[in-house]
This record gives sequence, structure tokens and C-alpha cells, in this order.
Amino acid sequence: MITNERQYRISKSQLTNFESALESINAEKVAATEAEETLFRNAIESQLEELRTEIEAYEELVDSQFYFSECDSLEELPIALIKARISQGLTQKELGEKLGVKEQQVQRWEASEYKNISFSKLKAVAAALKLNINCTSLSVSKTETVSAIKAFYKKWGTTTLKEKLLPLKIITGFNSSNQDDLIFACKAFIEIAARIYSYSCKTILDMIVSGFIPETKALGSARFKLFSNSTHSEFGAYVMYVNYVSRIVAHISTNTERRTLVNDPHKLYDLLENEYGGVKFESVLNYVWSCGCIVIPLNDIGKLHGAIWGIDGVPVIILKQRKLIDSIWLFDLLHEIRHAIEYLSKKSFEYLEEHPIDPSRYDSAEEKIANEFAKDTIFRDRLQLIEDEVEALTGGDIKKLKTAVTKTAKKYNVHVGSLANHFAYRLSKENGIEWWGSAYNMQKQNEIENPYEIALNKLYANINLRALNKNDRDVLKKAFAR
Repeated sequence: MITNERQYRISKSQLTNFESALESINAEKVAATEAEETLFRNAIESQLEELRTEIEAYEELVDSQFYFSECDSLEELPIALIKARISQGLTQKELGEKLGVKEQQVQRWEASEYKNISFSKLKAVAAALKLNINCTSLSVSKTETVSAIKAFYKKWGTTTLKEKLLPLKIITGFNSSNQDDLIFACKAFIEIAARIYSYSCKTILDMIVSGFIPETKALGSARFKLFSNSTHSEFGAYVMYVNYVSRIVAHISTNTERRTLVNDPHKLYDLLENEYGGVKFESVLNYVWSCGCIVIPLNDIGKLHGAIWGIDGVPVIILKQRKLIDSIWLFDLLHEIRHAIEYLSKKSFEYLEEHPIDPSRYDSAEEKIANEFAKDTIFRDRLQLIEDEVEALTGGDIKKLKTAVTKTAKKYNVHVGSLANHFAYRLSKENGIEWWGSAYNMQKQNEIENPYEIALNKLYANINLRALNKNDRDVLKKAFAR
């Protein structure tokens, strides 16, 4: 956030430099490959967007015809203090004089967004700026109420999850011996929890004080896949987090395309070949976005493997893979497209599966249908013919399988990684032979582009981060950290 005129001038200069850099990239080749050039362009465009947002926000405050004089949320109080000073035309030096501190101290406070000062000092700054704090009127001052909130906070998700969702001041407040800081943390935490769980502050507080554990309403309306070693207690908090990220993204999505999802895998194969550049992950990703769906990639260590939510009638697909291999992401996305088709017909999901997506898992009819849909889209109706040719080329010698798979995939224009994975699965199931390492190594040697980065760049191209408040914007930045 820009907090003074010096930072404003520097930001304007940086904006000009980035605009010139982008013009250079668009005018001439600046990288060895198209993929590297795209990464350069995306990085610069991201910086441009952030700079423009900060500059416009500062200019709006400076030019404002009214003082920023109210704050409706404790979690946004630190930012509100900065906005109040700027909108009132006060310099950091002038605010320091009101508080009896040096200009440099105010600069440090604002640079850290007041992260390292007590709530009592925050109230003093608000008083100096005549900022009216209209935050939740819920009473959390009773000892038993504070104790209940602290106990809930302690078992609420992992430390990493708290860091992703909560401002630092709330986390430090719960560890503080200062009662004002603790009360601030409790109230601000209730506000955030209410937003995450989609309940009112009073309802959340009543649940916590009564000993109930709030559950996000999404738990009953999503179709989940879990890592096999997940437990429901680990799972619940992380699901709540992923659902919150999904709702934020859906709220700021700029995607208005609404092409109908194709239910026939053979027709989808033809469509991908004729209009989207073939059956590969990026092509399928572009296709599913063109059908109005939202695809969110995640790369953290949370237990959820994948999910589909229905948010305002739009399927939101969560993709998450530890292996950054195109063929695996391709299969997962096609698998989830089939579930998205189901969502659009039923408008709800109430199915939970505690295993990663796997071609061999047929635990339910819908999983079998989704797996077959993915396989049939990749190979169309030629899989038996392809299998016969590979087997003929190898003559039963597994040492020749890599060469046979590569040659046959090229001949029939199928994804070489997908064909390698198919044979690894067959060998494992039918003969007890472990060939997955070889299949993955083939793809590591051949694939340069990172499917997570591809999906993330597509997501950024279809959302408007400027429509978010700072806290939600920070949540997304942490969720999509590269």
C-alpha cells in the first residue's frame, strides 16, 4: 500500500518502466522459447496490475471529497488508519506530532500495517484521527467467552492454515498477555470465521461458546477426494479454507463464457483436436474455462486432493497434484469435467471419497464413469488397436516398452505421457510389475511446462483482484504462492 508522496512518485516511475518493458516484449523476441516469453509477460503484467491498483487507491484517497472516518471491521482497522490519515490530508509527520512520536515511527507502523503495536496503541491512533470504530458489538470480554474462543482457535486448523487465513495481528493477539490485544484478536477472529463459514458473527460466537464446532455449509454440497492418509478432523478445517478460496475466486471471476460441456468423450476428443490444439492439459483447461467453469490449482500440503463446488450455479473445480506432470493433470481435469457435467444436471454433490484420483479406483459407479470418460477422451475408440501395436513392437520385452510407447503415441497422435501411464497401470494390475518410475521419467524428460503454472496463469487471466479487499487479496496471494 502506498502511504506517502515519496512512495507515490516511486510507484509512478516503476509503472512507466514496467509499461516500457511490456512494450519491448510485445515488439520483439526477448526469450529463447515461447513458454519463457509468456512467463516474462505474465510476471510484468502482474506487477503492472498491482502497481496500478495501489496508485489508483492512493489517488482516490488523496482526491477524496470526504474524510475516511469509519471502520466496520476490526481486521481491517490497521488499513483503515492509514486510509483515514491520507484522506484527511495529514502527513506521517503531522500524525506523529499528534501522538507524540517521531515521523519515522509512524512510517514504520504503516510500513508493517500496524502489525507490531498493541490494540491500545491502535485505539490511540484511531482517536487522533477521529476514526469511528463501528466493529462488532458482540461482548467477548467475559472470561468464559474469551476462554471458549481461545480454545476453539487453538484447535482450529494447523499453524500453516492460520497463517494463510488470518492477519498476523490476530495470531499474535492470541499469544499476548495484554488483555486489550486478546480481546481484539477474539473479536477480529469471530468476524473472519463468520465470513468463512457463511454465518453471522452472533451465530458463530454462540456455537463456540456452546461447545459446537462450526462447519462450513459447503461440507454438504461438494464432491470431495482425499489423500488416503487423511482424517476427517484434518480434512474439515482444510476443506473450509479451500471452499473460502473458491468463493473468493468465484466472486471476482470475469469469465462470461458459457459453452455447453460435451458429455460424449469421442465428440470431446474431436472438439479438442479441431478447435483447441489437441488432447493435452492446457487445451482441456482452455476448453473447460470456455464452458463457464472455474479451475483452481493448489500446490500446498493440505489433505484435500480435489473437489467440485457449485457456487452460484457455476462448477468450481479444485485441482491438486503433487506431481507436476501434464498427463496426470490432464486425466484429473477430464475426470472432474465428468463430475461437473453431473453437477450441472443435479446441482448438488453429497459424495466423499478418501483417495486420490486414480484410473484403477472404481469404488463407486460415478467414479468408474468419470475414469472411463477421461480414458475415452484421451484415446477415443482406438485403445485396443494402440495396445496391440505397442505389444507387437515390444515382443514381450519390457526393455523395449519406452520406445514402443513413444513411437505408437506419435503414430496415433495420443498423449505420450497418458499412454505411458496406461501401460504402467496395466503392468502393475495384471503382472505385478512396477513401471511407474519409467513412465514418469519419460515425461520428465519430455515435458517443460509446469501444469500448475499453466492453470494458475489461466486463473489470473480470468479474475479481477482489484475487486477484493486487502485481506481476501492476501488470502489468494498466499494460496497461489509460486
